[in-house]
Amino acid sequence: MLDTRYSSLVSSFIFCEHQVSRIEYPELKLVFLVCDSPFTIHDFVPIGLLQKICYFEYLRFDEYIIGPQKMYQIKTKILFNEKIISGHYKMRLHAPGIAQEAKPGQFVHIKIKDGYDPLLRRPFSIHRCEGEKIEILYKVVGRGTEFLSRKKIGNEIDTLGPLGQGFKISPDLKKIVLVAGGMGIAPLYFLAEKLNRKDILILLGAESKGKILYLENLKNLNVKVQIATEDGSQGYKGLLSEFFFHLLKENSQIDLVCACGPIPMLKKIAQLSLKYKIPCQVSLEQRMGCGIGVCLGCTIKGESGYLRVCSDGPVFQANQIRWKEER
Repeated sequence: MLDTRYSSLVSSFIFCEHQVSRIEYPELKLVFLVCDSPFTIHDFVPIGLLQKICYFEYLRFDEYIIGPQKMYQIKTKILFNEKIISGHYKMRLHAPGIAQEAKPGQFVHIKIKDGYDPLLRRPFSIHRCEGEKIEILYKVVGRGTEFLSRKKIGNEIDTLGPLGQGFKISPDLKKIVLVAGGMGIAPLYFLAEKLNRKDILILLGAESKGKILYLENLKNLNVKVQIATEDGSQGYKGLLSEFFFHLLKENSQIDLVCACGPIPMLKKIAQLSLKYKIPCQVSLEQRMGCGIGVCLGCTIKGESGYLRVCSDGPVFQANQIRWKEER
């Protein structure tokens, strides 16, 4: 529920035989559309009206606030879009406002192409921020990211952010371990860079030596890095979660674990952290619709109810999640 201290402007109209109420909160710069009955995407014909009427309309402001967090919807210019290893790319965007507000663990929601194919935006962890620039790290896994990989320098893309809840790090914590499985390095690199501490240990996991991401960049941060590869081509041979378990058996004096990666890995990291009574924060990846908690398309089961990955997360305390429900 929105705070009743904020005034609202309410209007209504008929669209496709539905009564639609339009509720605008000027102070929050938010617009909600509420329909009198359930409808499907096919009710909105012609398709050109879909974006205006459906959940996208509340994104019409260039700058708006939900709670204490400022967010922007802007056209960001691509400064580079480079392949770093097979199927993996790094993109830098000129994103004033977003870059200044972003915190480690937050993400941006990118409209891949003009028009409605693909219809939904794609979420990407903010990988780095520098001045008015942000970087994202992504893997080509479908049509959306395939389109993104073809973008050229100078192209502009509609970008919304920063979104979600990031990592919450107390300054008095001494020993912090970051556990990055594969693409999990995307938000954790930003965190390591922001913390800027030599006593951070980063555990990197990959299938093989050739798929390890950002090793040289991490070395430049002057942090300690240990590696696990499934085939044993570099570092520990086995799963990253197994390597983490061996680390805990040798030394469980850890103040905080922050992890990002595949769900099976996160599940094991969370369970081990809880067993050893170590606070643990996990960054989840999930398919999303709106990106700001309205559509409920990215919910997961938590210990005290459903959680929205886009707005309650993507970073959660490990004990918030009902891990037996996650696969």
